[in-house]
Amino acid sequence: YDAWSDGHRVVVERLSADYRGALGAAATTGFISPPGNEAPALFERHGWYYLLFGHVCCFCRSGSNVAVWAARHPLGPWNNTGTDIGGRPGLIDGGKSYTKSQENSVFKARLVGGSFAYVWTGDRWGSAPDGLKSHDAQYWQPLSFVDGVEEASQAPQIEALRWVDAFSLPL
Repeated sequence: YDAWSDGHRVVVERLSADYRGALGAAATTGFISPPGNEAPALFERHGWYYLLFGHVCCFCRSGSNVAVWAARHPLGPWNNTGTDIGGRPGLIDGGKSYTKSQENSVFKARLVGGSFAYVWTGDRWGSAPDGLKSHDAQYWQPLSFVDGVEEASQAPQIEALRWVDAFSLPL
C-alpha cells in the first residue's frame, strides 16, 4: 500500500505485485484528507494502520502540523483521531513547530529483545548554510504511543513531538 497526495489531498492505494502501479478504483480509499494536505506517511502498528500528514508546507522553514488518522485496514475506513502531533501549539511559542520540520516518513526499527521503535522523520527546509535543498537537515524522533487505552474502535494515541537534541535506540 502507498499513501500519496494527489492535488494536495491524501489517498491510500494498494500497489500491484511488482510495486510499479496501483490496482485502480477497487483498491483505493479515494480522497481521505480535505484539500491542502501533503507529505503522508503510512505505517502499521499492533493491528492499527496510522496515516500521518500535514498542511501544505512545501519547503517552508516553519514546519508543518502532523494530523493523525487511524484504521484497521489500509483502505479504511479512516478515522480522524483529532490529534496533531506536529508540535504546533497554537498560541504557545507563536504557533511555531517545535521540530521546524515537514514530515517525510516513519520507519520501523527492531530493538534488542524483539520490540520495535517507530521513528518519525521530517525535512528541516531552509536549514542548509549553503541554501541547497539537498543539504537541508532532517529531524528524527521515536514516536511515543499511549498504550493500554485502546478500544476495539480506537487506536492508541501518539504523543506530540517535542524537540530532543539526541536519542539512542538499543538495536
